[in-house]
Amino acid sequence: MINNIFNKIIFNGCSFTEGGGFEAGKREVIREYKEKYGFEYKCEKDVSYPTIVQRLLPNVQVINQAKSGSGAERILRKAWEYINSHSIEECRKTLFIFEVPEAITRLDKYSNKYNTYLVANVAFDYDKGIINDTQVVMDWIYGPPLDETYRNKARQVIRDYSEMFINPMAYDTLIQYQFLGFASFCIQNGIQFYYSGCIQFLDDMCNKFYPDFSDKYRLNVELNGKIEYNFYGYSHHNNLLIKDEVPNVSQDGHPGYVAHQNWAEAIVEFLNKKYYKKYL
Repeated sequence: MINNIFNKIIFNGCSFTEGGGFEAGKREVIREYKEKYGFEYKCEKDVSYPTIVQRLLPNVQVINQAKSGSGAERILRKAWEYINSHSIEECRKTLFIFEVPEAITRLDKYSNKYNTYLVANVAFDYDKGIINDTQVVMDWIYGPPLDETYRNKARQVIRDYSEMFINPMAYDTLIQYQFLGFASFCIQNGIQFYYSGCIQFLDDMCNKFYPDFSDKYRLNVELNGKIEYNFYGYSHHNNLLIKDEVPNVSQDGHPGYVAHQNWAEAIVEFLNKKYYKKYL
């Protein structure tokens, strides 16, 4: 069983993994789920698939580090911060599971004013090669809001920086190198991880150096007889978004509660099958 190998599972990703769309302030959505499905929750964390995994694996500590609007930069930074603050032995008892969103639109920038990292989102028009808009926040759900003058200046700085120094293909390649470095460290030191999401660009790089990389480390869960590794893609193609479940009150395109439930159950099944043979 999985708890014989790991005492901790760390999830990280964007709003899909955080439970975006189920925030406490969206009272109409909360009410509609209760009336239509008999499903009650207080906030997005109650609905998110890592929370459900915790209920299914009560003997393993589950940590959800996902943050709305964040991307691969933050995922890798948080993983390195954990590894740097724990022994290798502790890290070998920790399983990392990443949901990797699109890289170019989601920056992780440190603020000297606030002494913390901010989420910087870039609306990039790939066809025209221009920046349509930028946003900078401390946390999309919980805040606190940034000083308005600072926020507007930061948005302009991010726009100027992106226009001058970020090329989508070059940036994706940089993320590939960073992810490959993290993966190589983990493989060399016996630290387990799985990745999912918008990951074709990671497969392309890592399979060059580890021919069976995607077979070993991609989170290939089975749902309805199909292999899935993109939570949003699965939710969208099966009409399991919030807007599909409660169309009268929301047009939110985040995964719905059935999708979170199914994904969590599939992850647990995947892990138990993966590690079962070690304890026969």
